[in-house]
Amino acid sequence: TFWCHITHKNVALNAISYHCFIHREALAAKELGEELHDVKMNAVKIVNHIKSSVFIIRLFELLCSEMCAEHKHLFYYTEVLWLSRRWVLQRLFELRQEVYSFLLNKDECSKNC
Repeated sequence: TFWCHITHKNVALNAISYHCFIHREALAAKELGEELHDVKMNAVKIVNHIKSSVFIIRLFELLCSEMCAEHKHLFYYTEVLWLSRRWVLQRLFELRQEVYSFLLNKDECSKNC
């Protein structure tokens, strides 16, 4: 088989241990405590709300530009791409002030408009 061939040639001796490590991490993340699961779900709701329409995305990008943010985009979370979880949470954390301002202004606008 292919796996026997590459291990026989000493090409990827550590590949199986890396795979097991990543797989173990993914399984552990699924079994997070209730509090961490709630944090993840709230983060996903926030990102999905901002990514829900092109208009909202453009408003958020404009706000990030005005606030001189390092990034202007949030990553969309999908359950299929479980490796994306880290990037979604990291980018949301990096843009936390911009997201807070955006949601605060959006709520004020919806009350006054």
